[in-house]
Amino acid sequence: MAFYHIILPKSSQSRFSTYSEEELLEQYKNKVWKELDSQSRLDLMHETIATYCKKNGIKSVPNILEERSSSLYGSYSAYSNTVYINLELCNNPYEALDTIIHETNHAYQEQCIKENTGYTQEERALLKAENGEAYQKEGLAYERQSLETDSNNAGIKILLSEQARYEKDPLFAEYMSKRVQYFGKIAADYTQNTEASRNSERLQLKKAYEECEISAEEYQYAANYLQDSKDNIKKESVKLETSIQKSFKECVMICSKDLHRRFEQCQWDGNRKAMSQVHEDITIHQKILQQCECNTKVCIDAKLQEIRQYVCANNMGRYDTERDSFYKQMVSELSVLQEEQKRYSYAIAELQTDNQLMGYDKQEFSKDYKNTIEEQKGDGLEQCSNNAQKNYITRDMDDGLDLENNYHYETVALDNSLDSGIGIE
Repeated sequence: MAFYHIILPKSSQSRFSTYSEEELLEQYKNKVWKELDSQSRLDLMHETIATYCKKNGIKSVPNILEERSSSLYGSYSAYSNTVYINLELCNNPYEALDTIIHETNHAYQEQCIKENTGYTQEERALLKAENGEAYQKEGLAYERQSLETDSNNAGIKILLSEQARYEKDPLFAEYMSKRVQYFGKIAADYTQNTEASRNSERLQLKKAYEECEISAEEYQYAANYLQDSKDNIKKESVKLETSIQKSFKECVMICSKDLHRRFEQCQWDGNRKAMSQVHEDITIHQKILQQCECNTKVCIDAKLQEIRQYVCANNMGRYDTERDSFYKQMVSELSVLQEEQKRYSYAIAELQTDNQLMGYDKQEFSKDYKNTIEEQKGDGLEQCSNNAQKNYITRDMDDGLDLENNYHYETVALDNSLDSGIGIE
């Protein structure tokens, strides 16, 4: 776990070396990022890492190199103090930014373990136990490690703090949609399988102690940490999941409105190049909107079923439902979901119309929509009806986590018009 001082690339040779933090963050906007070649992207990320290290008290700035393994998004080597990043898998600039913060946070963990700073004594003991021979490289055991959860938290917190900067970019919404799915599964696993999650870490703790990587005192500190009253790293992840959901929904609608504004502007200007870019961005964003519409429909169906079951279980008539506070709460929640679905449907129709008015074939949208649904179906989606059209909705195929949506693995619902008076006459 010791730090090894290495010769870093000469930052003075990078055009980003004189950039402020604000200027560095601006380079991750897709319109700038896509113009950068691979070396420029590495240079940018190195300067970003250096800035992050300075702000967070990381004394030895990691080098950055391109990840050669096609299965990895990124990794960190404590031996050489180097962050590796896969530029192909991290082609989305926001995934790239998240990934380098995630990996640099591992350097911070190393420093804190070595110097006994930064975390509580219990947290340091657990991170140390998971950072040696007991480290898990795949499956749920990998995802359940506090070592990885802490770095996942570090990455998303930076991107959430920059929402106002990036929220009009369709690729930011695309990035956030994956974070919603990933953190949702992590939170569900921890809240629904809390003891299984902790037992996974306890096994690592035992192995680290048996391998003499931690002392008996550190073992006890870490064991005490894996209790209901503590385990703050995992609890922070659960809290972040709510923030990510809220941020994602905001970004989707803000981006939709901005795309329509851009369409109107390029129509007024008659700028064909701008039209082409708007069309490209609309194509990306339509897929996100379609997923949102499908997911909201699933929530509506589930809420309708919950209402039905509650009414039937309590043998409620219309008179009862009018006076039942829990029933009214469920109907209110249903109404919110229905309004949300309407907003997604309207945005989809508006952007489709914008494409047609720019001269892009109406059939192109239908083809893109069909392809999106087929892709979703191939990923394990079940069919459901949504009025006149067929959609597919996300469901978990097993009790595990979908590792394909992990950015940082270092190896790598009745009719929608329910009235307020459901009840038994």
